[in-house]
Amino acid sequence: MLDKVKDAVKVDNEMQMLKWYILNGWPDKHHIVPELKQYWSLADVLTYEDGLLMKGERIVIPRALRKEYETKLHAAHLGYDAMMRRARDAVFWPGIAARIKEIANACQPCQQSKPANQKESLIQHNEGSNPWDKVGIDLFEIFDQQYLAIVDYYSNFIEVEHLHTTTSQVVIRKLKNLFARYGVPKVCISNFGPQFSSAEFTSFMKAWSVHHLKSSCCLCLAV
Repeated sequence: MLDKVKDAVKVDNEMQMLKWYILNGWPDKHHIVPELKQYWSLADVLTYEDGLLMKGERIVIPRALRKEYETKLHAAHLGYDAMMRRARDAVFWPGIAARIKEIANACQPCQQSKPANQKESLIQHNEGSNPWDKVGIDLFEIFDQQYLAIVDYYSNFIEVEHLHTTTSQVVIRKLKNLFARYGVPKVCISNFGPQFSSAEFTSFMKAWSVHHLKSSCCLCLAV
């Protein structure tokens, strides 16, 4: 994935101009080309490293790949706060916060992941009576790495586990560790992904007395 970003940087005129300013020095704001004025306030934290433009520890994503990274950030449907935490750890482009807010506001599963003390115009299910009563699980990918996300609907608490593979067996092993750490939920909501629809996963849910609900509205976007 990093090679894909590097290739996109090479053919993106905005990224190439930004690289030139970083390496050769920034002019007065009034003499910057209009496309790069949005970066001027960030001049002190922008760097160029091994083919990548960086804002601190975050990779500046070229325009051609931003839609793809929006999909990756949104894949787990955990809402604006979780998407922004993920973005702050990895990626940046001007206006990313506003774009993430727009995506989250238009997504019903993301709205259901809001903290309980926020006003919500529409909730299709309750959040449980206690922490960890009801959880949602999903898979997502960032930089070609697979992750399992689990969110507690009552508290909006999120745990993310790295997956070497995405088989039912590996997902079950991760969930067993999480259940041992936080308790066994009464209800677990997932999409219809093969990891969650297999006989092995169904048996696991029954053996642990977890009511498993599957909903197409929680379906992961292909990334």
